Amino acid sequence: VGLSFLLVTFLIALFGFTGNLVSIYILQNRRIVSNFNRLLIMLSYFDAGYIFLFLIEQLPPLIEAIKQRPEATSTIHSYLYPPLYVYFLHPFQEVLQTSAVVMMTVISIDRYIAVMHPFLVESSGLFCRVFLKGPTQSGALLYAFCVLFFSVGITFPHFMDYRVMEVDGLTYIALHWTADF
Repeated sequence: VGLSFLLVTFLIALFGFTGNLVSIYILQNRRIVSNFNRLLIMLSYFDAGYIFLFLIEQLPPLIEAIKQRPEATSTIHSYLYPPLYVYFLHPFQEVLQTSAVVMMTVISIDRYIAVMHPFLVESSGLFCRVFLKGPTQSGALLYAFCVLFFSVGITFPHFMDYRVMEVDGLTYIALHWTADF
């Protein structure tokens, strides 16, 4: 992968991370806070977390492309980066990405009900008030935890996608289901 591609993707991700932080700041304004805005805030947190992990993942290859060091001395083949990627970055990126998709689904359902059935939420039971209308101020953390728990359950197989291998003194990342490197 070329230096220009790595640099462009890194800058776009940095712009997206900054945009999510700005949207969190704006949506937390006390005058405009609502249950729907809390859903958007949670979506922004999940997106910002995913982009942050992406930035951490892309930083070593970007530094290696800028410094142009030999492969045997690179950070990517060190003892730190492959386990960090295999056991932390890749699985938790999948969890945060799935959480963002779940939040988009919840937001879509919320908007559908608000437009097509505006009186349904007020007249329905506890399920509609909590999960379809969005979290209240006190229940936002529990709501986010439920979304994360659901996402971990769905993406759990990704925790075992890769493994760390050492070949000729270099550490590599390999797909776990392949028989040979």
